[in-house]
Amino acid sequence: MDMILTISGKFIFFELILFVIIYVFGDLLSDAVPGIWEKTKDSLQKNKAKRIQKLDVSKNDTKDQPSQSLSSDNKDGEDEEKNTPLIAVEIPNEIIEYTNKTFENILTLEQIEKIFGNLRNFNNGGNFEVIEKVVLPDYIYQFDILHLVWNICKRIYDKKYCNYKFRDRAAEFAKSSFPLTVTSTIEVISATMTNDDKTHSLPIIKLGKPLIPHDFSEVRERMAKKS
Repeated sequence: MDMILTISGKFIFFELILFVIIYVFGDLLSDAVPGIWEKTKDSLQKNKAKRIQKLDVSKNDTKDQPSQSLSSDNKDGEDEEKNTPLIAVEIPNEIIEYTNKTFENILTLEQIEKIFGNLRNFNNGGNFEVIEKVVLPDYIYQFDILHLVWNICKRIYDKKYCNYKFRDRAAEFAKSSFPLTVTSTIEVISATMTNDDKTHSLPIIKLGKPLIPHDFSEVRERMAKKS
């Protein structure tokens, strides 16, 4: 743009000199060469119009540049916001001990660690990993899992950060983590999660009560006698 302005300035300077010469000696030139004044004047006007048009285009380009830069900055800001890492929940020791002892000799340490991984994603909307790839023992029923999920998820649920209703999110947690034992639909699970029936042994533990690990040995022995 600076180069354009410099060149334009030089043209203006020479045109002014030419204009003065023609203005002073215009009559003499007109007499010597008829029509030269009119042709020269037309040529000067056309050059002036072209120069003004170029300057206008340069100004418009300059005005557009900050706008494009701002637009680019805004897009980068949006991308950074979308790529902001999800905040994981810190698992309380009470939940860790309760889960470890309840599933002792039932799940592997790797599977139990996956439960904690799913818990960390409970509030932030992250995906839940499948834990049960081989069906659980026959003395563990759907409501045992639903009650355990309620017991641990209710204690880390924070509605300030979770965009889901607790029951819907907990139902998704149970269904995604234990798909072979939890066979009902998410809608049914959400509506019946805290129900009691005769098929389960693991109880709901209300908030404020200590999380006492559940012992499946009694029901396991009872099932073994029946078989």
